[in-house]
Parts: sequence; structure tokens; C-alpha cells
Amino acid sequence: VMKYNGSGWELVGNGGFSAGAATYLSLKFWNGVPYVAFVDAGNGSKTVLMKLEGNAWSGVGGGALSAGKSDFASLSIDNGFPYVAYQDQTNQFRGTLRKFNGSAWETVGGGAFSSSQANFISLDVDNGIPYVAYRDTNVGMSRGTVMKFDGAWSTLGGNGFTSGAASDISLYVYNGVPYMAYTDGANGDRTTVLKYEGGWQTVGSPGFSSDKTSFNSLAFANGTPYVAYQTYYAGNAEIRKWNGSGWELAGGAAYLAEGAYYISLAIHDGNPYLAFQHRGQGWKATVIKLKHAVVYDGSGSTGGTDAFDGAGYESNAKVKVLANTGNLSKTGYTFAGWTLIADGSGTVYGANDTFAIGSSAVELVRRDLVCEVDAQPLYGLL
Repeated sequence: VMKYNGSGWELVGNGGFSAGAATYLSLKFWNGVPYVAFVDAGNGSKTVLMKLEGNAWSGVGGGALSAGKSDFASLSIDNGFPYVAYQDQTNQFRGTLRKFNGSAWETVGGGAFSSSQANFISLDVDNGIPYVAYRDTNVGMSRGTVMKFDGAWSTLGGNGFTSGAASDISLYVYNGVPYMAYTDGANGDRTTVLKYEGGWQTVGSPGFSSDKTSFNSLAFANGTPYVAYQTYYAGNAEIRKWNGSGWELAGGAAYLAEGAYYISLAIHDGNPYLAFQHRGQGWKATVIKLKHAVVYDGSGSTGGTDAFDGAGYESNAKVKVLANTGNLSKTGYTFAGWTLIADGSGTVYGANDTFAIGSSAVELVRRDLVCEVDAQPLYGLL
């Protein structure tokens, strides 16, 4: 586990703390303390939970929490109590949920929550109520199922409620409303997001991603859902956010990282962070932070080139406006500055003037002398 110290990445505790190769890592924090659940190949492929104590990682609960081989470990922490869901290969590959009660591990519900093999398990606990999503092999086409435990296990919307096969599932419960992102077999293996409010309903269009997807990861920022995934053929990372009517590209860039696998999305202070295995870095772990772009567009000019600002900005940061560095020109006109409004009205910004960038971004559309900042284009005046 590593953290960013402001200038670079440093180890958190001792490196290489698992007994063997670690897969299906799931990282969460409680009161500033990091916990990580994973399947440990050096411990019989059992699921293990560890937390940082001082400068060293130690096991929670005195050892592996699964009885034997496992897969698809998923961690959530609620009111200080860690919960871990996983596929139990010693019990017909069914899904099991365990909770650490402060002294020992206990099985939530007394046994497996699924009646058959559960794949792509994703867990979230909201106000003491655990929710699990998984690919349910007991229904036709291996569709998605979501269950919750409120004294007993029950399904939300019935078993296998998705219209086709569900894989690479990510579950997030926001204000008591479950959301599920998944690769949708009924829509060309592209990403779909659903939410449950008395019944399952699609958030936006089904299969909205630009390509087939894998490794979906869902997160929220101030009530807004974001989803990251790997595009299947190119293997690139893409992040989209819900704008109230559709899924727009966050940051205005379609591809944030080339060759991204095992994607995990988190949002801190309104800024998306993406962790992934990076093909371009020898398959090593990489974390990137999405910043907001300022793009100047001189469409309509008869000469010169667009100004370029490659810095990237934090949410709500001040942007210093560039001069007409590319010497844009238009016959019969004199360049006067930049404006945020397409028709040239509103405040005119000159070189070194500043404005706040906001906290969102859009796909950039070239217009007459445009400088687009998130949803706000800056228009050059001649």
C-alpha cells in the first residue's frame, strides 16, 4: 500500500506484507486507519483482512477469515466494524459475508447468502445494513442479483433482475439507495448503471460506454455518481459522471490512461483518483488524479494557432488567462480577449486575468474562438 505525500508516492507501513501473491485487493479507511482485504495465494488462497498498526500491517481476527480457497474479496467498514464478502470455494463457490465483531469473525446470516456460485461480488454496508451484488449463476445468462441483510437475507427486485449477463460489478449505496455499475451482456458488453428505488431503473441510457468494458468501479462525490472502467479493445481507462441527463466524460478527455487494468476509483475533495495496473509501466500499480483542463479554441480565425494551457487545475482553483500566444487573427478584426459566453457578451478576460474553474468538465466542442473550461467555454473576441 502506498500514499501520496504531496510530492511523491511512499510506502504505507512495510511493503510486501502478504504471505504470497495478493489478488482482489479491497482498500478502505476507518478513522484514518487503512484496512485492506485480499485473497492471499501464500495462505492457501484464503481471504485475509489486515490493517495498519503503527508502521506495520497486522491481521484482523487472528488469521484468514475464509475457511479455504476464495475469490472476489470485497471490503466495507461500517461504524468501525469491518465486513468482508467473498466467494467460498469450499462451499460450492457460494457467496459468504463475514463481520469482525471486535473479537472474532462471525458469518452474517449464519451461512452463504447465495444459493449457487457467486462471481464478481461487490459489497457495501449502509447504516448497519449490508448489501451484496454478484453475478448469479443460478439464473439464466448469469444475470445480476443484489441482496441485503436486515435480520434475514432478501433480494432487491428478485434474483437475476438484469436483462442480460452481468459481470465486473460495482455496488455503491448512497443515502440508502443502492446503485450498481456492471458490464451489461444485453447491451453489447458495455457499461450500464442501475439504481433501486422500489424497483430497478436505469440511470441514463443502458450501455452508455464508448466500447465494451471491464473492471467497472463506482463512486460518488457530493451526490453525483462517477464510474470508471477499462475499454475492452484498447485497454484504456475512461471516467464518466452523471450530469442529470446523461453520462459525460469527466475531465473532457476520453482516455485518461493507456493500458489500465484492475481499475479502482475513489473521489477525495471532489477530485477523482484512479488506481490501476498499468501496462505502460511494466504492469505495476499506478495512481492518477484527474484535473480539469483549460482548452483554447480559435475556430473562425483566419490565421495563427490556438493558445495552449497544459497545466490542469484542481476543482475551484483560479485560472490565469493566457494572452493570444498563438497570434490568432481574423481579417478586419482585432483580438480583444476571452469571454465565457458563446455570443461574445459578458466579462472579457485579458492576459493574466483570473476566474474560478469550477468542479466539472465536458467533452470539448470547438466553436468560434473558444476556450472551454469544464462546462464554461471561453470565447475570443476580435
